[in-house]
Amino acid sequence: MKRILLLLIVALYFFNNSQAQLPDGSLAPDFTLTDLSGTSHNLYSLLDDGYTVFIEFTAVWCPPCWNYHTSGALANLYLN
Repeated sequence: MKRILLLLIVALYFFNNSQAQLPDGSLAPDFTLTDLSGTSHNLYSLLDDGYTVFIEFTAVWCPPCWNYHTSGALANLYLN
């Protein structure tokens, strides 16, 4: 029982202290990703070329995430 309680406390600590956004004024670390077509994309290269970069992480098992994804909000942003 003590192990379960300790695990729950540790999990809650990490959950409450995680942040999904960088603080204002900080720089995002550079990274390179490969898309489904096999094309590599580098963050700093895209920014140097004048592109605005939005990164969306969603999952089909997360109803609020999937609802946002299917709402078309990012598609409209891309078109504008």
